[in-house]
Amino acid sequence: MFTQILQEVKSFDRIIIHRHTNPDGDAIGSAVATVLYLRERGIDATLLSPDGIPARLAFLAEGVPMTEDTPRDRDGGCRLACSGGGGCRPP
Repeated sequence: MFTQILQEVKSFDRIIIHRHTNPDGDAIGSAVATVLYLRERGIDATLLSPDGIPARLAFLAEGVPMTEDTPRDRDGGCRLACSGGGGCRPP
């Protein structure tokens, strides 16, 4: 099943990874891990963090492509929401 999901994700031009508001370490960690996993496989993935990353957790996201702006267009893109306890799923 995971292979099928990865193949579906690869069909998009870019992937935006969401995490919940007021993120804790689990939310940031799972989102960052997902971005890195996808990028290692040649997939254009970016972490969406509208309210930034708390300073005490910033080290978790160092070097990870991130935006605070919600992309306006949905053409060619896929969005996944990550939560430490819930895994990643469409938002």
